[in-house]
Amino acid sequence: MIKSALFTLVAVAFLAAQPDQQGTVPSVGKLPQHQPEQLRQALNLTDQQVAQLKQIRQKHRQSMQRSMDQVAQLHKQLTAVYTDGRKSEQLAVQIGEHHRQLALLTRQHLMEIDQILNDDQMKKFIEFRNQKGGHPKHKKGPK
Repeated sequence: MIKSALFTLVAVAFLAAQPDQQGTVPSVGKLPQHQPEQLRQALNLTDQQVAQLKQIRQKHRQSMQRSMDQVAQLHKQLTAVYTDGRKSEQLAVQIGEHHRQLALLTRQHLMEIDQILNDDQMKKFIEFRNQKGGHPKHKKGPK
């Protein structure tokens, strides 16, 4: 049972963010970018809010990029040692920790946005983000 669960964990971690030929996870270079003008209009943002959002978005993207680059490196290592159960498990745990960090970075980013937007704007932002697919891997298929 434990071996089966371990294999499933490793397989899911491997498939969830498999690096491309350049060693990057496909979604790394394509972090969600909302159309600035659409967002400005939808939320009725002030120039000051736009400037603040741009600054925290840039910081967030840099943090996310660093973490996702590390995940890509771990996936390369996992591919190289897939027959070694112990090493594969250690790498899967490390990959899981990086995914946890990515989720925490996203939460922190949303909290920073919440400090800039008023309640109505934040509600619309969440709707806009969810409508646009929030995360490239979670976009809905054709309707």
